[in-house]
Amino acid sequence: MIALTEKPKSSHGGKREGAGAKRDPLKDLRTGALTAQKILKQINDEKEIPILYAQLNPAQKLSAIFKLRDCAYGRPGTSEEQAKPPVPVQINVNVRRIGA
Repeated sequence: MIALTEKPKSSHGGKREGAGAKRDPLKDLRTGALTAQKILKQINDEKEIPILYAQLNPAQKLSAIFKLRDCAYGRPGTSEEQAKPPVPVQINVNVRRIGA
């Protein structure tokens, strides 16, 4: 058998404190419909939402508007930009008479 030698650990790479993607608090709050309804009954959401919305930056406001629209009206199946007219297909037919 061949003995494997261990390499000394390098000071490069490895886990660093604070590295990587930050957790999204909205993803942490994903709950079922019943739990969400219970939470909304406990707080006065109609007053809280405008107060919180005023504290958002423009990018967060845009994201919040899209999320609210999706919740209220559902997500679209296809957007108008994606709905393209079908491309015409050219079919060539060759007809031969076989036999007498």
